[in-house]
Amino acid sequence: TCTWDNTGTQPNQPAVVNCWDNFVFNTTDCVWENIGLEPVAPISGGNKLECKNSITQTLMATATVDQGQNIVWYDSATNGSIVNSPTLNSVGSVTYYAQTLTNVNSCPSLTRTPVTLTMYSCAIEITKEGSYQDTATPIGVTNVGDTIKYTFIVTNTGNVPLTNVMVSDPLVSVLGGPITLNVGETNSIAFTAIYSITQAEINEGAVYNQATATGTTPNSQQVIAKSKDLTPCTGAGCAPIDPSCPDCTITNLPQNDISAQDDSFSDIDGALGNENVGNVLDNNGNGRDTHNGNDVFIDEIILSIVTPATPIDGSPVPLVNTRTGQINVPAGTAPGTYTIVYQICESVNQNNCATATVTINVAVVLSCDALVIHNAISPNGDGTNDLFTIENITDDCYVNNTVEIYNRWGVLVFESKNYNNTDNAFDGTSRGRTSIKQSEGLPTGTYFYILNYSSETTSGTQTYTKNGYLYLTR
Repeated sequence: TCTWDNTGTQPNQPAVVNCWDNFVFNTTDCVWENIGLEPVAPISGGNKLECKNSITQTLMATATVDQGQNIVWYDSATNGSIVNSPTLNSVGSVTYYAQTLTNVNSCPSLTRTPVTLTMYSCAIEITKEGSYQDTATPIGVTNVGDTIKYTFIVTNTGNVPLTNVMVSDPLVSVLGGPITLNVGETNSIAFTAIYSITQAEINEGAVYNQATATGTTPNSQQVIAKSKDLTPCTGAGCAPIDPSCPDCTITNLPQNDISAQDDSFSDIDGALGNENVGNVLDNNGNGRDTHNGNDVFIDEIILSIVTPATPIDGSPVPLVNTRTGQINVPAGTAPGTYTIVYQICESVNQNNCATATVTINVAVVLSCDALVIHNAISPNGDGTNDLFTIENITDDCYVNNTVEIYNRWGVLVFESKNYNNTDNAFDGTSRGRTSIKQSEGLPTGTYFYILNYSSETTSGTQTYTKNGYLYLTR
């Protein structure tokens, strides 16, 4: 039983000081007891640190309280303003404070729990340069096995340090790393790569590829960036940009030089034809066709016809043999000027080509019998072989002819214009600038003749030469 004080009455209840005070009278001890509990501050959901990686990215502060309690967020540890949405959606850091509020009497906790939200700018940048290296023989020619030297520049463009920075490339193995990059730090020497080019890339004229840089932030997030070409080649002579990879590094490969020269042939007898007028690869007025500065040969190139010759009056046309380069004018080709456009391409790179034009003038050749030269003379007066005879020399085809005869020592013993096999013919006596007396005649022996004559064609007068040995017997 409770023993009351001397007044014989129950003690008065103490005054309520805190919102959580709840007094009850203990009849055993005859005292008032405060059984109310102070609200405990919320338990933090943890500080949050993330890298900003999207426009809509939002961090939200969280905390927990017991059942029957609520949380009110503030912008400071004491006093301050209530925050309805404790969030962060931009780069930076903010701390919110959670306070417990009871449902029954809206009694707050005496302290507030801080929760910090941090959003980093986590970023890495990489540029990549490729430099062609003429390393495989023969030097001066773009070959399989020549190399490209790649250099990489990586930069930490965020506001937190990056560790375990690495560079990878699907085309080539990259040497170097991992490295650490502090905020704003750039490294241009840690990573390198050497790549050996292929024939397909030579044919394409360039090598395309793109590298990837990765790094790790302090909160163990990974940042990734694709490389860009710092000094891309633009304009004439540059390989085109690949639409599927506009930021790829493009390393242009020097194209091997191939040159085709125009050819010209005149006064080809179209009636008789000529199976071997010449070869388009040879020097036919403008120099030989070349490959890397050297004479080109048919086994190094692929020869094709771009534009064939156009027929005249339905007659055959000149042809170029694409297996040899030889030019053939078939018999019965009508007189006129024919052009053939041909192309030569590297056999290993059929994108590297050159074109040239063959011009062939097919002439009308006057119908004349062929010259027949009798190379023996016996001037003994028997009426047989007394003169040096050139059959058909008096035909109109052989106007303005000259004949020269030399002895074995190279001394001119006979010369004549308009040789005619009769009164203007060599009969074994001297008519040259020699000391031999004409009356004595020339001695038996071997002599050398030179016949020059002119022949009229549709292109004008052409000069020809025939020569050979002449045997004189007395």
